[in-house]
Amino acid sequence: MESIATSHRVIPFTSLTAPNCAVIAERGRIAMSELGRAKVGRVLSSRLSEAVHYLDQVATRGGYGDNPEVLRETLDAIALVVDFFQITGALPEEVPGQITNDLVNALQDRFAGRAGRRLARDFLSQYWFGLVLVRGGISPRVPVPVCGRPAPDFVVPIDTLDVVVEVKRPESLHSAPDAMDKAASQIRANRRPGLIAMDLSDAVLPADVSVAGLDYPVPVPQVYRAPFWEATERLERRACTYSRSDKYARVIGLAMFARLHYWQRPNLSEPKGSTLLVVTSFRTAYEGLVSQQSDKLQRIIISGTRSVEGGAVHRF
Repeated sequence: MESIATSHRVIPFTSLTAPNCAVIAERGRIAMSELGRAKVGRVLSSRLSEAVHYLDQVATRGGYGDNPEVLRETLDAIALVVDFFQITGALPEEVPGQITNDLVNALQDRFAGRAGRRLARDFLSQYWFGLVLVRGGISPRVPVPVCGRPAPDFVVPIDTLDVVVEVKRPESLHSAPDAMDKAASQIRANRRPGLIAMDLSDAVLPADVSVAGLDYPVPVPQVYRAPFWEATERLERRACTYSRSDKYARVIGLAMFARLHYWQRPNLSEPKGSTLLVVTSFRTAYEGLVSQQSDKLQRIIISGTRSVEGGAVHRF
């Protein structure tokens, strides 16, 4: 299967001083009010409400400090609130109960054990990628399961073609091929062209990435670009050469990303961030009949990621 891959780095934060955390906290309260229409109790006891309270304290204090554990907690709070503010802002005026429930579940990981934390991160990856699609200019639908059969994460209209989207967040590089294979099988079962989105943040980045690079002599994204690139090349090659079945025959595109939020000396007055992104169009899928839609979806994802992260796109 012939493919064309484009690689990008996206820089989200340009200036976020500690006093400006008050603005982020206020945006978090807006997100809570949106989610709380149907799930008030669970939202008020969620890690989103904890993050908002934490950022209020940071703004009052007026500085981030230099304690690694405090810096990590602060950046976790900032990233969570920014994500949910943007996600809730992209929701339709009438939000289906299924979407609200998914998003509230994505906020409960602190109370649900390891399995709950995995589920919460899965939901967050799914709806973050949905936000990317919205910011790219299309309106993804969230199908409802019928007769107990699983529904795809999203269905997106590309011209006159409906494309299904499956989002996966593997725990490790070892489990990433299985996760991608499962997504391909789900697309095949849906009998429509499909795109696989892979959040490789857990697979490629260390758990403490936010503070791991405090004293790196080079920019943090530069450290993780090579392992990310190697992982995406292996996964892309698998999609192109898989021969055990025809499960990849309906896959017209592959989007792989890893999101970094981090601190780095000497400047600890502002957090930094990058999204490593590779988007591949499989132009020979469906005998090339949907190559135009595949390329358009690639452009939508690149544009949407740039919009969500608020920064310029740079080639690796």
